[in-house]
Amino acid sequence: MHTRLLPLSLVVALAITGAGCRQKTAEQQPVTLPTPPPIASDIVETGVMRLTGSAGEIAFDLELMRIPWGVSGTFTYTKNSVTKTGTVFNSEDSAATSNLLLVAHDDEELGYLLVIWPTTQTNTLNATWTAKGSANPVNVVLATQPAAHAMRVAVAELAHKDPTSNNDICSFTSAYPLLEDTEPNARAINLLIEKTVVGTLSEDAAIAPLEQRASEYVANCVGEIQSLLNEFGSENAPTLAYVSDSSASVTLNDEELISLRFDGYDYTGGAHGNPSLQGLTIQTTTGKALSLKDLFKGDRLQALITKERQILLGVEQGEYLYEETSAEFQSFVSQAALPEAAQLAQFGDESNFYLTENGIVLYHTAYEIAPYAAGQFETMIPYNEIKELIREDGLLSKYVK
Repeated sequence: MHTRLLPLSLVVALAITGAGCRQKTAEQQPVTLPTPPPIASDIVETGVMRLTGSAGEIAFDLELMRIPWGVSGTFTYTKNSVTKTGTVFNSEDSAATSNLLLVAHDDEELGYLLVIWPTTQTNTLNATWTAKGSANPVNVVLATQPAAHAMRVAVAELAHKDPTSNNDICSFTSAYPLLEDTEPNARAINLLIEKTVVGTLSEDAAIAPLEQRASEYVANCVGEIQSLLNEFGSENAPTLAYVSDSSASVTLNDEELISLRFDGYDYTGGAHGNPSLQGLTIQTTTGKALSLKDLFKGDRLQALITKERQILLGVEQGEYLYEETSAEFQSFVSQAALPEAAQLAQFGDESNFYLTENGIVLYHTAYEIAPYAAGQFETMIPYNEIKELIREDGLLSKYVK
C-alpha cells in the first residue's frame, strides 16, 4: 500500500479533520498549503504474462502483470495433484542486475519462488525455488505461455508532494489490464473492466479516462486538505498521506472466459484505511458479465455455498473466529440451514467470485462476514470437488476432469 509517514515540515503545514480535531478559534489564521510544481500522470502500457514451470514435485502457474512500480498477479502451485493459491508480492529492485524481483509465497509456507524479471523480451524467465527450512535454492526455468486474448495494461501514478521533504500528501495509483482493441468485443469488455475499477454499476455512466481520474482525485484531495487547514488550523495534522490505490490481475484467460480480481485500498484519515476486493468474469463471445447462475446448476447453488462454509470452518482463520464467538461469522456459517433464496441474497451471487483454471474462488470483503481485523476471506474450491454442481453444457465443463 502506498501509505507513508509525513515529515515534520508537512505536519506543521497541514491539518485535517479526524478523531479529536479541535474547533477553529478566532486566533487561528488561514494556512496556505504549499503548491509544488505540477506532476504529470505517467500513463504506461506494460505487459501481462503467464508463466509455468516446476521444481521437483511442485508445479507453478503464475499470471503476472508488470507495472512501473512492481508486479501484481496470481500464483497457484500443484503438489500431489492438489492445487492451492499462493500470494504474490514484490521485493526491492536488484541493485546488481537492475531487474525487478518478484517473490511468491504459497499458503502452506512450503517455500518461496523468486522470479527475476528480464530487461528484454524473452520466452523464458529464470527463477529459484527455496523450500522451507532449506538454505539451497533450486534453479527453475519458467516458460511464457500464449494467452487466448491479447491484453495491455493501463497505468496511472500521480502524487502531490510536500516540496520540502518530497513525500506524498495525496497519492493516486491504478493499474489494470484491458483487451487489445483488435480483440472481439474489446470495447464492451473493457468498459466492464473500467466500470469495475471505478465502482459503478450504472449502465449509462460515463467513465472518464484514467489520467483524468488521477488528476481529479489529487486535485480534490489537495482541495479538501486546504479547506480543512483553513478551518481547523495546523495542530491536527495527519500522520499518513491520503491514498487511492487500485489494481487488477487476470486470473483466467481462455477462448470463452476472462476472469479478473480487483484489489483496492483507500485512506482518507482515521484509524485505518479501507481495503476492497472485487471479482469480474466475462464471456468473451458476448462481452457480458457472468454470475454464478450462468456457470453452475441453478438448483445446486446452495450446495456450492455450503461447501464454502465447510471449508471456512476447516481453516485456522475460521476455527479461531468461530471459537471466539464472532457473531457475524457464526451467523454466516450457520446459513446453510436457510432457504436457498436467502443464502444467495446474503452471498451476493452476482460478483463475489473469480475463476482460475483450477477452481473457483469465493470471497468476502472486510466487515462482510467478520470484524475488520479478521481481514478478507478467499476460498478456493477446485472444480473436481464440485463437478456435480457445474452445468454440463456450461463454460466450466472443460475444466472438470
